[in-house]
Amino acid sequence: MRIRRFFFKLWHWEFWNMHFLYLPVYFQWLYFVARTRCFFFFEAANPCMRNGGMFMVSKYDICKLLPTEVCPTTLLIQPKIAIESILEQAETAGISFPFFVKPDIGMRGIGVKKMRNLQELQKYHGAISVPYLLQAAIPYDKEVGIFYVRMPDQEKGQVTGMVYKEFLTVIGDGKHSIKELLQANTRQAIYFEMVEKEYGKDLNEVLAKDEARQVVPVGNHARGTTFRDYTAKITDELREFMQQLCDQIPDFYYGRFDIMFDNFEDLAKGKKLQIVEVNGAMSEPTHVYDPSHSLFFAWGEMLRHHNMMFKISHQNFKKGFPRLSFAGARQRYREHKDYMKVLLADAAKGLAADE
Repeated sequence: MRIRRFFFKLWHWEFWNMHFLYLPVYFQWLYFVARTRCFFFFEAANPCMRNGGMFMVSKYDICKLLPTEVCPTTLLIQPKIAIESILEQAETAGISFPFFVKPDIGMRGIGVKKMRNLQELQKYHGAISVPYLLQAAIPYDKEVGIFYVRMPDQEKGQVTGMVYKEFLTVIGDGKHSIKELLQANTRQAIYFEMVEKEYGKDLNEVLAKDEARQVVPVGNHARGTTFRDYTAKITDELREFMQQLCDQIPDFYYGRFDIMFDNFEDLAKGKKLQIVEVNGAMSEPTHVYDPSHSLFFAWGEMLRHHNMMFKISHQNFKKGFPRLSFAGARQRYREHKDYMKVLLADAAKGLAADE
């Protein structure tokens, strides 16, 4: 199985090392740094977000910027408080099991988990040492990522890409376990060790014939989701909804909205949807990871989007939004590295694993 997975990953660039994939972007980044004489030029991309939304961004703070009707009920939980206090807060807010938890400051899906009962919550709370969000389950089963960009000197922005997320899902045959079904599919087998570590004995279940089971509840490429480029399906109605939404967020110019929804018709009208999160300067144009796209297409889109982010940052700087000094940038980067060490240590000791 390992040999089969090796060659599959070799022929599918979306699974290659991230630093290699971003090699052209790194050179472009150095060019932008040379022009601005600032490593943190991107801070001005979204003045409403810390570091422009590149890192160390509080998801809870961003949630407060959004209209309440498009956000799931969310609580900010501090580590080490009594579990009874968490349950009281959840009950007061009307949140019941199952619900989701995730670090308030996170990256690439680390620590995002569905809580099905009190025992799982107790284990998660005991493992995590950073503030995290407790978020009501969203009643929709589809998810898209919509990329929005607006130049500061323009009244309206543009939707530059849309990705549809196919969650890691297996179809039962009445004979084989979820574990065996995952191993039989080369693309899904790539994530097998991660899934087995997280869900353990649950994978021994045998599904009825044609029964679909979403194995991982998070729409993240690193956790098995397949990305499909739905940019061609963007409508004028959807563009107008995104413009109205972004107009309500002061000083937001560049980023991707991850949105769960019921159907595309209502999505375009801004109905039957909730926003999972908003990513700023760190946002990837994730529609490039569609397996049908070439690496050269992906490079082109990455460079195009980062060029737009640079132009936005430059215009905002000229409008008076500040840039960090080199010393300030170094300090914030150290803060980011120290935080990630803590978060990864939490994950290693059981943050994302079930017994």
